Amino acid sequence: MFYLVSTFVMIMIVSSLMVSVSKTMSQGILRWIVLFVVFLLATMSMTFVTAITSMFLEDVIGIVPLIVSIITFIVGAIVFFCSFNWWHRYS
Repeated sequence: MFYLVSTFVMIMIVSSLMVSVSKTMSQGILRWIVLFVVFLLATMSMTFVTAITSMFLEDVIGIVPLIVSIITFIVGAIVFFCSFNWWHRYS
């Protein structure tokens, strides 16, 4: 249950960061580069926190935090590219 909740929280935080960055910057390729860098940094830091916390909760170092981190990264990448297509289509 912890993995599911932490994954959803990470997706919401990364999505809100992406929306705030995309609204504050002007149009252009620089906005998407900055947005992608923000996405990478936010995802890496939050997956690190989730992995460390889940290791303490399990009291065993396992592969589950790594799998959760990879799934979170994939879902975040899908959200990023879907938002890129949406902004490109409607802006």
